Amino acid sequence: MRCDSAGDIPNVILAAAFMSGKYSFHKDISISLRGAKLDRPASRWVPEGGTILRQYTDGSSVTILSAGDGWLCRTYYYRSVSVDILARDEETAAMVEKDMRSAIIVTKLSKKDPKSVPMSFWFSSPSGYKRSDRGIGIFHWDEIRRNYSTDIVAKLDRLIALRPEEITSRVILLHGEPGSGKTHFLRALADAWRSWCAVDYIMDAEQLLKDTGYMMETMLGKAFNNSSDYEEYDDDDDDDTPEGHLPEHEKWRLILLEDAGELCRADAKQIVGQGLSRLLNTSDGILGQGTRVLVVITTNEKIGELNPAMTRSGRALATVEIGALSHAQAQAWIGPDHILEAKDWTLADLYFKLNGGVLDEKPQARTGQYL
Repeated sequence: MRCDSAGDIPNVILAAAFMSGKYSFHKDISISLRGAKLDRPASRWVPEGGTILRQYTDGSSVTILSAGDGWLCRTYYYRSVSVDILARDEETAAMVEKDMRSAIIVTKLSKKDPKSVPMSFWFSSPSGYKRSDRGIGIFHWDEIRRNYSTDIVAKLDRLIALRPEEITSRVILLHGEPGSGKTHFLRALADAWRSWCAVDYIMDAEQLLKDTGYMMETMLGKAFNNSSDYEEYDDDDDDDTPEGHLPEHEKWRLILLEDAGELCRADAKQIVGQGLSRLLNTSDGILGQGTRVLVVITTNEKIGELNPAMTRSGRALATVEIGALSHAQAQAWIGPDHILEAKDWTLADLYFKLNGGVLDEKPQARTGQYL
C-alpha cells in the first residue's frame, strides 16, 4: 500500500494490523449526511473506552484512527462518514459499531421545506470523486406552467406527473435555444419528483464522459465512502421519511448534465463521444436494469446536430424542444402595459422587456426567471 502523505498513515496502519492476523474480523459502515449535518466534533468520534492514535485533517476532510481493547477503528469524513472496524471477533465489532453510531451524532435537516429541494453536486478532484449536497430553490409547476409554449405543455405535464412504475426508458433530452426555460423546468421537476427521486448535478460533464471510474461512482452513488457493500444510506436515515416519500436509499436518482451541447454533438471528440455512448448504454443497458438511475441532458443544440446515440428510436423517455413563446402567448404573458413586436419571444427577452432592460432586477409579481 502506498503512503504518499500523512493522511495515508491511518490506512497503512489499519492494513498492516489486519494482515498481521492480530484482528480476525473486519466490518465497514457508511453514514450518509445527505439532508443532515454533524453535531459533534471529530475529536469525539471514538468508541467508548477508545483512544485516538492518529488524527489527520486536510481542508474539510478528517481521518481518525482509534484503538481499544480488542479493536482498531479508522473513521473518515468528507461530506459523509465511512468507518472501518477491525476486531478480534464479531461481537466486539458489533459493540464498536454501536458505539460509533452513538458517537457520530447526526441531526436531520427538514425534508419538508416547500421552497427548496436537496441536490447533490458532483465533481472530480485530484483526491478522488466528490459530492457536495445543498438545497436549491424550486418553482412549483403550476406557477410557471404558463412560461412554456402551448404545443409542449402537454409533454412537460406528463414528465411532471411521472411516477417510478411508469418509467420505460432512462434518458430525458431537453433542447432548445438559450433563455427558453430549461433550467427552471428542471427545478420544477425536482420539486414534483422529490418524494421518489433525488437529483445529482454533474459539474464537470466532460470529465465524466472521459472517466469510466467517475461514471461508475455517480451511477452507484458511492462517493466519499469505502464501503464494499451496495448500500449508500444508513437505515436510521429513514426514520423521519415524510409520509408518501420513498426512504432515501430506495429513491431513484436523476443524473443531470446541463448545457452539454458541445459534448453531445455528432462531431464531438472521439473519446467524449464514446463516453456519451457508454453513459447512455449504462443507463438503459444491463447495469441500468440493476439501478434506479435516470439521465437528463440539456442542450442548446438543434436536434439534428446531436450524436445519433442520443436520438435513436426508443432510447429517450422524453425528447422535448423547449422554444420561444409565440407572439400571442408572449403578449398574454407580459400583459397590456407592454406592446410587443410581432415575433416569437423567449423568457429571457420577456424578462428583459418587463424589467426595462435590467436583467438582474427580478419582478416581484412573477414566479420564476428565464434560464
